[in-house]
Amino acid sequence: YIVSYIFNNFDAASQKRKTMNERSKQGPKSTHFMVYFEMFFSGLLDFALYRKRRRWAELHRARAITKTFQRLVKEGAVNCMGMSLLLQAELASLGRNVEAAKRLYEDSIKSFASSGFIHLQAIANERLADFLKLKNKPPLVWQSHLRTATKLYAEWGAGAKVSQLINVHRMPARYSMGDTPCPIISIRGEKIERFAPIRGHIKEEEFVSSDFISSDMLTKT
Repeated sequence: YIVSYIFNNFDAASQKRKTMNERSKQGPKSTHFMVYFEMFFSGLLDFALYRKRRRWAELHRARAITKTFQRLVKEGAVNCMGMSLLLQAELASLGRNVEAAKRLYEDSIKSFASSGFIHLQAIANERLADFLKLKNKPPLVWQSHLRTATKLYAEWGAGAKVSQLINVHRMPARYSMGDTPCPIISIRGEKIERFAPIRGHIKEEEFVSSDFISSDMLTKT
């Protein structure tokens, strides 16, 4: 369902999440980082579904997850900072204060960049671009974030996502994969130092690299 969300197929993501929850009844009980990661995408999905369907239950779930991440950050979960900021930005985007929402999106981008979560940095840029476009900002403003998102997806190795953005937004071919090197895709791969956690807060052996999704899932067309 996370991959479906990344491709903006929210209905499919919702159905796949439902199937996942049915299979794991009470949900995960571990404190593993991937549990927070799944919860983060669940919040993003609920915000997307609310924008599309305007159902209170989806907004209620998204708000609850946003509050949970704010609490996690206060308790010292430093790798959740960018996720918390992006969820807060999604919530603020539903209000009237455009500048406040924009600042939260920008802060989440900076946090993901400093933490090495390149795919989340790409998602945050794409969400900011969509938000600014929806608010009728000049194309030059939101297109810069869309170009950044495309380049980051390319660096991550998500070829199919890059193609989608290029086709949907009719972007120049130079933003395609080209010669951009693809990262090694693994949970604890050779590039773990690139995604090193903030020392003193998270044990390295418990840290999960941000490029956990198999490259096949995102490069197949």
